[in-house]
Amino acid sequence: MKRIVVIGGGISGMSAAQAAWELGGTIPGGLEVVVLEREREVGGKARSQRDGDWLFESGPSSVPGTEVAFDRMVRAAKLDAQRVASAPESARRFIVRGGKLRELAATPLGLVKNGVLSPLGALRLAGERFVAGRADARDESVYDFARRRLGSEAAERLARPLVNGVWAGDPHKLSLPAAFPRLLEFETRFGGLIRGVREIARMPQREREEAGTLSGPSQHTTLRDGLQSLPRALAAAGNFPVRCGVSARAVVRAPKEKGGWFVHADGGEPLHAEAVVLAGEAWA
Repeated sequence: MKRIVVIGGGISGMSAAQAAWELGGTIPGGLEVVVLEREREVGGKARSQRDGDWLFESGPSSVPGTEVAFDRMVRAAKLDAQRVASAPESARRFIVRGGKLRELAATPLGLVKNGVLSPLGALRLAGERFVAGRADARDESVYDFARRRLGSEAAERLARPLVNGVWAGDPHKLSLPAAFPRLLEFETRFGGLIRGVREIARMPQREREEAGTLSGPSQHTTLRDGLQSLPRALAAAGNFPVRCGVSARAVVRAPKEKGGWFVHADGGEPLHAEAVVLAGEAWA
């Protein structure tokens, strides 16, 4: 029987393992899937904890409603009944600045009144419509995109809190096309963010609902017990072994006559696998 080893038991790793397990049913002789996770439980950056009636997400709290792969994994984990769509009230966002909770207003003037931006920072943000688009197609971080289009102050004070809710990541390292493709569409299709928002607002209601903000519904979704409940459910299903508390130390190519790879992990003989999926942190 062939084997795939998945290193990392976060949402990506567990989803990859589930997809490989499903694929194994179509392969003659079957396919063994093994997940190695260095922490004591699966979840990766997704960490969901309950305290009474309160749910705390120390990682990402929702996903865009257009994530087809997420929908597929939710169905595979039999968590459809746990899906929760974002409420209209969630459109109001707040950040903490100067020890106070401040609402992210929809206008530059409102951001000044709420103490989020200085007058100069708001003026630079308002000038976004006059910023030319990039001539090349090189990748760009979320932070660099925000600084280029909105100014350094807006990038510093707005980019990180807006990114954390979905990606729980560093805006300096996150790729804009990968994380927020719609923002890139606003620039390439309409020439800027402000123009893009205005063009979307001019669309007929039905067209706007079908397109969301260009590519699909803008509504976000999550799970009643938090996003960590997805990898937890996939692990609990027992379709493939998940070894928690086990770190992969090295991946080396097997001899040519054997083929594949050897995964050297804690507490045991090296695992031979025809394929290895690296689903840990990028720097690892």
